[in-house]
Amino acid sequence: MLALSRYLPFLLLLLLIGQACMQDPNESSDNTPTLDEIYDAYRTNDGPLAEIDFDAKMDPHWAQADLRVLRQILEESNPSIYRYSGKAEMDALFESAMQKAQDSISYLDLIRTISRIYNQMACGHSGWGHSEAYKKYRKEQLQLLPLHIKSVENRYFITCNLSTSDSLKIGDEILLINGSKPENINHRLRQHMYRDGSSNPNAEREISDYFPNAYSNFIGNPQNFELLIRSTKDTFKLHVPARLKSDLDLQKTELCEAPKEMGLPLKIHLDPENSTAVYQIKWFRNEYIKAHGQDFNAFSDSVFRLLAEQKINKLIIDLRGNPGGWTANGKKLFSFFIDERMPYVNSVELSDTGKFSFAPLLLSDQGLRDTMRFKKGENGLYSWINYPNLFVDPAKKFAFKGEVIILIDEGSRSCAAVFSAMMKSHSKATFRGHENGAAQCGQGGVVIAAQLPYSGIFVSSSSAKYQLNIKDPSITRGVPVQAPFPSHIDEPQSIIDYLQSEKAR
Repeated sequence: MLALSRYLPFLLLLLLIGQACMQDPNESSDNTPTLDEIYDAYRTNDGPLAEIDFDAKMDPHWAQADLRVLRQILEESNPSIYRYSGKAEMDALFESAMQKAQDSISYLDLIRTISRIYNQMACGHSGWGHSEAYKKYRKEQLQLLPLHIKSVENRYFITCNLSTSDSLKIGDEILLINGSKPENINHRLRQHMYRDGSSNPNAEREISDYFPNAYSNFIGNPQNFELLIRSTKDTFKLHVPARLKSDLDLQKTELCEAPKEMGLPLKIHLDPENSTAVYQIKWFRNEYIKAHGQDFNAFSDSVFRLLAEQKINKLIIDLRGNPGGWTANGKKLFSFFIDERMPYVNSVELSDTGKFSFAPLLLSDQGLRDTMRFKKGENGLYSWINYPNLFVDPAKKFAFKGEVIILIDEGSRSCAAVFSAMMKSHSKATFRGHENGAAQCGQGGVVIAAQLPYSGIFVSSSSAKYQLNIKDPSITRGVPVQAPFPSHIDEPQSIIDYLQSEKAR
């Protein structure tokens, strides 16, 4: 058992709370603890102040306090909080959340509220995560839908069957789940999914990747699922009991197709006969690249030297699933396609470069260094004036003048999306696949992480706002594609062969 002293801050806060009611999201009544008092108690307690019963309603003061804290974290740290939704809209969302939390709500109700706030803010470098206590509870006690699905234009297809029914086959279509159509389920789920600006509005990648958990988080946790199934032979109803998550996790490794390993981050494949090459970049993150014995700058130099030596006139750059990484690597790649110096990132602005008032809750901070120079602007934000990637110079050797095709999808984000946006705006590259998952106008970055003081929910916030050098800075959608490209074709020669056969047709 924990020593009594560990509970003292919590007991003191209960005394302060009394029977007071919250008045305003950013203010407290005389009997309600201030945010500073909450932060001090969290620091003294070395962690969350409440033990949440996930089968019961929360104390409304806990939920309201966490929402007050979340609002302060985002308003104080995130310069993009009102970038895609106006202040009035975000204020109304927070105020509605506070009103709902006046009555007892469950932990999952709070999660749904917080995820809705992040979805509305639409800053792709900000997000949330379950508390460790809930992860343990979910694994050991919650039962989930024992099916994995792929959502395609609001249609659900089974990709893995972990139920006890042999009637379900891979590829069968689910027409109804507990009386709801996939399009209606997706509509509800989208309000809680990852968003960056207005990009990838259907969120079907996220829905597909996390469906059992997403259904549990944002719709419910029924003990049974009544399904309407369309198979290759007929349409039938089926009763499928939910299964314990720990059992599903264990069986998943045996029965479900494992996600493909990212593997070697940088690959080049040449097909001299077709004067075509494929440069696959799985990740721009230097730590991962170096861990595999590669160096992005040196590897890219060797790639474009080979293209010149082999007289390759068509280059396919495969960025599908590339989640980003180091902006400098995208800038390096971009340098092979330009003729003159130009801005790569127009500006990087931070809300603050000092100590946040919620510092006791931080799990990781901005990581600012003395070498960084900032200048406060008239808008109150701090411009990072010596950010190393503000400008890009053309490569000194081996610039590529041939045809460029860039493969992207919903998973092409962060600096992979920055490079794509710059190529869309400043080159004649053709894009194939699916609109990527990041706004063309800019990104977030310099992410901080914190923990909410009562629920223990983890939250992150982008403390920097990047504005890109694109021709139309108002574009909040991702990079569009001229044509789709089959996601299952990922071997370099198969990519070339598909494009050749397409051309022949």
